[in-house]
Amino acid sequence: MQPASRSPVAHVLIGVVIGLLVAGLLVPLTFGQAGTSQIAASRGPGSPGAAGAGQPDAGAPTPGQGAAGTAGATGTARLPAAGPGASVPIGATAGAGPGAVARPAVYDQGVTDTSIKVGFLLYDLGGASRAGFTQTGLDPKQQQAAFEAYVDEVNRSGGINGRRIDAVYTTYDLLSEDGQRTACLSMTEDQKVFALVGQFFFRSAYLCATKEHHRVVMALGSTATGPDVYTASGGLLFTAFQEGDRMMSNFAAQLRDAGTLKGATVGILSDDGFDPGATTTNVLEARIKEFGGKVGRHSHLSADLGTASSQVPVEVQEMRSAGVNVVLLAANPILSTVFVQLAARQRYAVKYVTSDWAAMASEPGQANMPSEYNGTRSYTGLRVGDARAGNPDTPPAVHCRQVYEAYTHTSLPRDSTPWGVAMGNCNFVRLFSLAAARAGTNLTSAGLSQALQSLGRVEVAQWGDGSYRPGKFGFMDSIRPQHWDSACSCDMPDGPFHPTPY
Repeated sequence: MQPASRSPVAHVLIGVVIGLLVAGLLVPLTFGQAGTSQIAASRGPGSPGAAGAGQPDAGAPTPGQGAAGTAGATGTARLPAAGPGASVPIGATAGAGPGAVARPAVYDQGVTDTSIKVGFLLYDLGGASRAGFTQTGLDPKQQQAAFEAYVDEVNRSGGINGRRIDAVYTTYDLLSEDGQRTACLSMTEDQKVFALVGQFFFRSAYLCATKEHHRVVMALGSTATGPDVYTASGGLLFTAFQEGDRMMSNFAAQLRDAGTLKGATVGILSDDGFDPGATTTNVLEARIKEFGGKVGRHSHLSADLGTASSQVPVEVQEMRSAGVNVVLLAANPILSTVFVQLAARQRYAVKYVTSDWAAMASEPGQANMPSEYNGTRSYTGLRVGDARAGNPDTPPAVHCRQVYEAYTHTSLPRDSTPWGVAMGNCNFVRLFSLAAARAGTNLTSAGLSQALQSLGRVEVAQWGDGSYRPGKFGFMDSIRPQHWDSACSCDMPDGPFHPTPY
């Protein structure tokens, strides 16, 4: 049987699948199929170095507690610039300092005297490939190679307080909720890992790891993480992007500061897949009104793509009838693109603005937009397009690229898909290593959570400034504007990063 020709919605999915890598989606898609989980042994040379002196133990408080009892004061950790041939370790053994008091060893699941078992999450395009999308540039082998490169560097430099990272890997279908739960269970129950690094694409998989099995998850992406997920995770979920309510408050503040709200009637397009019950995008609406803006229509679409696609034509007319002249695209890229395409065909002249929510500030998320979308401004915490703009790479990104290229013997062009993979993987191996070192030799999930919350500002690759602090589980603290250039189908930066007010 020959495959049916693709619908406009199916064509847009190509951009979304690629965008998963660059922007980190958490998309509860409804048409996935169950995947399988495979475990691979870590490779790479190196033997454990001499045990370093441990920090005073962080103790075992409730993970989500505030600063009381945390290990160390909030500070700044910087990655030095790496010159040609230099080897600057990603992980660092934390010293206890004078007067440290030895404590009895307390080991959590996956921790021994000499190792820390960490599960690394890889995703493939099983379901998307069966739908006909194969040329996306996403490759689980390259994802794993990037993790391996940075884990190898940590282990060669002596490990974390004398413990090697024992890396195990699982690959799942990014469209399969059942497959992602299987991956969670394989890692937590069969492999018995101490923590998980990577990303899932369904809330249920995150909660399987955090709420059900009490494992820390460091999520590379998760642009659609509302406050309910962090709350349910009990202080064990840490993400790169800002928490959803904070991201919406900062989005509204950028609109105010740019003068976008003046004289505008704003429409908000959201969906129940990214934002169940519109909990997070309702924060955006409230902030806009607080800042003196006018919201003419908040169109909240179904989580089911088929149902939502049939709702889009109605919502285009509703926004037009409400006099909306600025639409904030906070629905997934499939639905946002269908909305823009339909509005263009109907010659509905409207201005669009996007953010990192739902990956709508990513190039793949905007890749299928019509020419009427040209010049659209978005606000992002990612460094994308710097090479095109002639901006120099940051020292952490230079270092991460050098480590990857030396380990894999392959080049890593800036702003490429593999570059995006490597930078994100480098960041989270580094953040995990810093926090595990700070948590001390008595390593528990609660202690790791508190140590992560005590890291303060850490300079990383590809992202703007960021930090973890007590009660703050989304890393990014800065943002910059960019605009869509239809000529290159790419985003161009519009100035430097600046701190966000929330």
